[in-house]
Amino acid sequence: MESYEDEILCEEVRKYPHLYNSSLKDYKDAHMACNSWREIAQALGKDEILCRQRWKYLRDRYVKAAKMLKGKSGDAGEDTITMPRVVVMLGWLSKFIKHSTGNKLNDFRYLDEILCEEVRKYAHLYNSSLRDYKDAHMASNSWREIALALDKDETFCRQRWKYLRDRYVKAAKMLKGKSGDARGKRLPPIVYMLGWLSEFIKHRETDSNVEKLNEFSYGSDSLDTLKLECVASDLSDNNMEQNQKSDQFSQVQETVVARLSNYDEERGFDDEDMCFGKMVGRTLSKMTTRNKAHARLEISQVLFKWQMVECDSAVPK
Repeated sequence: MESYEDEILCEEVRKYPHLYNSSLKDYKDAHMACNSWREIAQALGKDEILCRQRWKYLRDRYVKAAKMLKGKSGDAGEDTITMPRVVVMLGWLSKFIKHSTGNKLNDFRYLDEILCEEVRKYAHLYNSSLRDYKDAHMASNSWREIALALDKDETFCRQRWKYLRDRYVKAAKMLKGKSGDARGKRLPPIVYMLGWLSEFIKHRETDSNVEKLNEFSYGSDSLDTLKLECVASDLSDNNMEQNQKSDQFSQVQETVVARLSNYDEERGFDDEDMCFGKMVGRTLSKMTTRNKAHARLEISQVLFKWQMVECDSAVPK
C-alpha cells in the first residue's frame, strides 16, 4: 500500500472501536470483526486479507515506536525527538495500548496468586471429601467463572492450576521428608502461595511394589523389560521342583503376567478412544472461542451423563 492508503486504512479502522478497544464487549466477536473488515476493504477497494495484514503491521510498528519513545522521554525533551510517521498517524491509538512493565516473571507470579485465590473460592475443585468434588457440570461452571475473573482462557486456567498444585505437592512432600534437616532454610514461594491447600492433600506414606505396578505406564519399552524379567525369573527356577517354583513366584510377577496377557486387547480399546479424542480435539481447534466453550460444556455434560449411567448399572440391586 502507498502512504496515503495507510492513512485511509487507519481512519477506516478508527470507525470500528471493537477492532482495537479491548474493553468493549464485542472486542473478540469474530462475526462483527469479519463484517467490519469487509466494509473496510470495500472502502479502500482492496483485498480483505491485505487490509487485515497491513493493519497488524502498522499497529505493531506503532506499539514498538511508542514504547521506544516512552523509554527515551526522560533523556531528551519532546522537541528534540523526531516522531516517526506511524506515531503521528496512529496517535489516537495510544489510550488503547497497554505496555508491559518489562518484568514478565513478576507479572506471571501475580497472575498465579490471583488464580490460586480464585480457585480457593470453589472448594469442590480441591476438597475430595465434598459430595460435589467430581461434579463435572459444577466444575465446568466454576472454571468458566475463574477464567472470566482472570480474563484468560479456561483451558489455560485449568492447566496452570494443575501445574501449580503438582509443584506444591512435590515441594510439600520434600519438606516433610526433610523436616528434621530443613531448619532455617528458605521455603519455596509455592509453599506460601498454596499453604491453605495442605489440609486437602494426602501424601502416601510408602509406595509398595503393587502400587508402583498400578502406576506403571504401558509403554512398549517398559513392557519388553517386564517380559524379559519374567522370562529370566522362569529360567532361574528351572532347576527347582514344581512345588517350590509356585512359592517363589511373587505376587508382583503374577500381576505382571495377568496384565501382559490382556495387554493387546486393552491397547486396542485405548487406541480407538485416543483416535476419537484426537479427532474431537482437531475439530475444537477450528472453532471460534465462543463456540468452542459451548461445545466443551456440552461434551462434558454428555460424558458425565453416561458415566452416571455406567455407575448406576454397576451398583448391585
